[in-house]
Amino acid sequence: MSSSFSTSPESLASSPGSTLLRVPTDNGSNKIRSLRWGILGCGRVSHDFCLAVHSAFGIRDASAPADDKTAPPVIVACASASSASSASSFASRHSIPRSYGSYSALLADPDVDVVYVGTVHRTRLRDATAVISAGKHLVLEKPFALNYEDAVAIVAKAREAGVFCMEGMWTRFFPVLRHVAENVLSDGEEGLGGIVQITSDFHFNTEDSEKYPDSPLYSFKLAGGAAMYVAPYPLHVATMLLGRTPLAISAVGRVDTGTGVDLQASVSLAYPALVPDENKKNDERPRPNVGPLASLHYGFLTESGETTSILCERGRITINGPSHCPTSVTVERKLPGRGEKETKTTNFPLPVQCGAVAEGDGETMEYFYPNSAGFAYEAAAVCRHIAAGKLEAPECPLDDTLAVMKILDEVRKQIGMDIPKEAEI
Repeated sequence: MSSSFSTSPESLASSPGSTLLRVPTDNGSNKIRSLRWGILGCGRVSHDFCLAVHSAFGIRDASAPADDKTAPPVIVACASASSASSASSFASRHSIPRSYGSYSALLADPDVDVVYVGTVHRTRLRDATAVISAGKHLVLEKPFALNYEDAVAIVAKAREAGVFCMEGMWTRFFPVLRHVAENVLSDGEEGLGGIVQITSDFHFNTEDSEKYPDSPLYSFKLAGGAAMYVAPYPLHVATMLLGRTPLAISAVGRVDTGTGVDLQASVSLAYPALVPDENKKNDERPRPNVGPLASLHYGFLTESGETTSILCERGRITINGPSHCPTSVTVERKLPGRGEKETKTTNFPLPVQCGAVAEGDGETMEYFYPNSAGFAYEAAAVCRHIAAGKLEAPECPLDDTLAVMKILDEVRKQIGMDIPKEAEI
């Protein structure tokens, strides 16, 4: 089955987040070509990634120069571990030129520059090691690993091999998060002051799409559980805004005795003071110099509003739901007088309308997950960084990924869940 895609460059250019879709450009002095992607795993998340990339940048021939002298991402191959026919079907639906029935065959393809790994959680270390050993750049869908020890091993291998490596934490690439981190919290025009507390929730009801206890989400052997599927999102936001080393971690949660996976948890993090005392000596209204807190909640048992609230000294930032793939942010700036404030909401439309954006042979292809068109931001950033010779993404540093994995290990330990080890499951 072949698919056709159409985009509206005019609408992309007018979007507040359009600059985050920039891809490498021919500046007249360097020969440029598109980064060629291989897709490892042909499941739901890989489907959404491919659909987003093709919807935002079009389906292109990797060997043909782009008319506008830019180098957008090009997906050239995919592979499935289950069967060659599964990979072939996926390739046909997504107009991918080549498909393979084994991961090793894709990794041997000389036309693949970077590999997006969307495989099952339980093989993260094995798959990442294979990609790195093949000399390919790596984008490893979250969770980055099953535990901190495996994550350290993957990062060490990538750095030793000199290949680009990044956790596919797409949240960090959405314009809302970049806007909050680079503008709102930089003592710009809003002037909100330091962060006091972050509160974030991400609960979704697995009964909407998953059968208990048969779904992989409930399987310990497949590295299921809320800590693997949901927790990385709020933890990454806290790490991105407050730092990698909380002074204290406290967690309570519920582990399903029948399956061994965690179903929900609440995590409290306490961070060191972000502003040294001496910076406040001349403040007209001295304030206590204490560090910020984070209160994070996630799980499988219900559906929450999924918002992230960032309380600051002189206002509040609300990343509106779904905050793991947000399209709007509300900033409330405190005015003189208790309860007085001014409010401003900024919208960042997706690159293309989420949902039915591609048709092939009478079938309408849709995304499995909300706002998946936003994968295009992540793909564009990877293209820019690799073209610039970088081995990490500044938006999602590997040390941040390691910090999140370390916190996840401690959380699972505190709530009484066994931490899976790839060699044992």
